[in-house]
Amino acid sequence: MIAAWMVYATLFGALLGVTALAVERTVRAVHLRAVSSRAIWALALGATVLVPVVLCMRRCSCAPVSAPPPERCSRPRSSSGARRSSVAFSP
Repeated sequence: MIAAWMVYATLFGALLGVTALAVERTVRAVHLRAVSSRAIWALALGATVLVPVVLCMRRCSCAPVSAPPPERCSRPRSSSGARRSSVAFSP
């Protein structure tokens, strides 16, 4: 599963890289000064990291699971089964 996820994330990142390059060249050809090439690449890099992680967490249910509450400890007993009276124990 890890290898498949790594291949998916790599191919997705490559696809976003090619898309970002195409969008950047289109923006330069049309002479749109309002769109920065840095913003295009920042969006592509952010999506390359976030999208595979979010999809993996949804599919794998990687969300942390809460642990059951710990059991209450009782006083230790001696080997004979009698309780020790000299040891004070507070839960």
